[in-house]
Formats: sequence, structure tokens, C-alpha cells
Amino acid sequence: SGAGVDAFILSFLVGPEGVVYGIDMTDQQLEVAFRNIPAVTKRFGYSEANVHFYKDYIEVADSIPDQSIDLVVSNCVINLSPLKNLVFKTINRVLKDGGEFYISDIVADRRIPDIIRNDPQMIAECLGGAEYENDWLDLIQDSGFRDPRTIRRIEVQRDVLGEPVVFSSMTTRGFKFNDPLDRRCEDYGQVAIYIGSIPQQKARFTMDDHHVFEAHRLVPVCRNTARMLSETRLQKHFRVTSPIKHFGLFPCGSPTVSSEDQSKPKGCC
Repeated sequence: SGAGVDAFILSFLVGPEGVVYGIDMTDQQLEVAFRNIPAVTKRFGYSEANVHFYKDYIEVADSIPDQSIDLVVSNCVINLSPLKNLVFKTINRVLKDGGEFYISDIVADRRIPDIIRNDPQMIAECLGGAEYENDWLDLIQDSGFRDPRTIRRIEVQRDVLGEPVVFSSMTTRGFKFNDPLDRRCEDYGQVAIYIGSIPQQKARFTMDDHHVFEAHRLVPVCRNTARMLSETRLQKHFRVTSPIKHFGLFPCGSPTVSSEDQSKPKGCC
């Protein structure tokens, strides 16, 4: 959580009835975060603080109980961990059934060479710790999160230290289900309807880079997407039909939503 900026933003978003936990391993960062709790609490008009910070490591997060968290957020921090597999296993441990992670981090279009991996400046710039994008997604799935979804990808740098590597900031979401998702996108004849109830996204809701739900329009979805919309915090914003029968693999569409075609409702995967 660093100095607590993201945690304080989230403390406003969850409101006085919600609770936010921030963890960091650095005393100096935590000192700043703790110092600002009273001012933030007063500014938001809360009778008591709803954000709490702990000195802890993201690989274990011992201060956070099992299955106690609805949403885990990370902003370009997992990149710095040498044990990323443990970070995602810990995220899986602390999330409730139906809980979600929403993570932004740096990935590469290939496995980066040692000249970048071991360079102190590249590490400080969050490039040295970047994973190959497909290894990153495999890491997430190996930690128990089937079918992670990419929300957006923005190129941040390329061709560093003479190496033709492309680095991107990638935002990814994934859901924890005690009853695992399908390994593939399976078609059970289901459709989803977004009821237009999410603030700032009343006309359409963008779930990921290939699911844009126009309000009040029927959109066919695979069973994984149907479960993400009906068994998580998103369920109050969607009407999802029950499975009919298995029709085989879902007919997957394009995995890219451009700014020009976001007005068109997207099918699954």
C-alpha cells in the first residue's frame, strides 16, 4: 500500500460501512500512511477510521485472515516481488468465495533477458521484474484463478538496453470460486442483461477487453462469464439466465475492443 494513497481512495469508495486494509513492508511508507489516517477520516466525514495499515509482506499477508476479503487491489507492486507465485496464492487465500482481484502491473511481450532482469535501474523502474505476459497469466491460473480477464493493456516502453522488448501496463481481474470455473469457455445457452445500475457506467459496462455490456440488451455469455456476473459483487447489476444444456464450446469473438466499436455489445471470449 506504500504511503496509502490508493488505500485512502478506496476508503472513500467503500464508505463508512466498508473496511480497507493496506499492507507494506517499509517503515517509512507506513509512517506516512498512519500519519494521514486522522486527516483523511475527518475529510470524509467518518466518525472513525475505516482504513487500517499493517507491516507485512505481500507474499504471505499474515495480518489478513483467510477468506475475509471481497476485493484485492494492487497497483504495480507484485512486479517487485521475487516470489510472485506466493503473492497470488496468498490473494487466493484471503479472498472470499466470489471475491475478486483487480491488478495493474507491468508485463513484457517475451521473457526478458538477464541484462534487463538484473539491472538495478530497470528493477527500480518496474521493468526488471516484469513477467512475460503469458507466464503472468499462467501464474495467476496456477494459483487457483481460472479464466483471468485482461481489462486493458497500454504500452509504456520498448527497446531498452538494446533489447527489442515491449513493456506494457496490463490491468487484469480474476475471481475466486470454491467450485472452479470451466477450463474453457463452455456454452450453456445463457444470456446476461446489464441493468444499467453502476454509477459512471449507466449506458454500458466494460467487464474486460472483450465484454462490453450495453444496458438492457441481451448478450450471450459462456458459463464462466455467467458465473462472474451472477455469483460475485456484480450480481446486483445483472440478470443472468440459468444454464439450459451444454452446447459445446462457446463461439469466441475477438479479444479486442477498440474505441471505435465499443458501442457494439460483445459476445464472450
